[in-house]
Amino acid sequence: MARRRSFGAIRRLPSKRYQASYAGPDLQRHTGPITFSSAADAETWLVDERRLIESGGWTPPARRAALAAAPAPEPLTLESFATVWLNDLELRPATRRDYDSLLKNHISAPLGAVLVSDVTKPLVRAWWNGLDASKPRARSKAFQLLHNVMAGAVELEIIDTNPVVLPRRTRIRTKRAKKIEPLTVSQLNHLANAMPPRLHMAVLACRR
Repeated sequence: MARRRSFGAIRRLPSKRYQASYAGPDLQRHTGPITFSSAADAETWLVDERRLIESGGWTPPARRAALAAAPAPEPLTLESFATVWLNDLELRPATRRDYDSLLKNHISAPLGAVLVSDVTKPLVRAWWNGLDASKPRARSKAFQLLHNVMAGAVELEIIDTNPVVLPRRTRIRTKRAKKIEPLTVSQLNHLANAMPPRLHMAVLACRR
């Protein structure tokens, strides 16, 4: 028989364990995700639930349990993000081929497996120094592409700042073939939906 209380109810089951439940702000009855070995443990759960309601941080316990059980999103690598980011841009065929070649030959091999969140200024400097200095145009275009990719990660709030910055004396100034506009809200959502299933949540989980 359930015990009458000012908040919630505790019921002893035939198994001799205790079940706690209460009526939530949504006017639905919510039952504890587990049964308890003692009435005191059931009481503690009800007290915690009431505090969540009073603080305004309450969500249905079943939803919280589902989120806690969900697998954590796989870390987002630079190659995975750059590939999807480029696929979402509207580019001329020649420009797309150029970008794909730069990504494959100059960025993915040394940096592709690095997590987007782990790309740092020292790492970018080391990558820059490792590029073939006898091919300044390709080197500069690869730098600009990496800068734009990481700017996309900033736009999606995956990272806070763009680490692809080099001292002015080492930069090679070239005219950009095309100005890349920031993605719209619709494009951002499309980018998240275009992620492989194992990475779909990575973009959303990192957004503030």
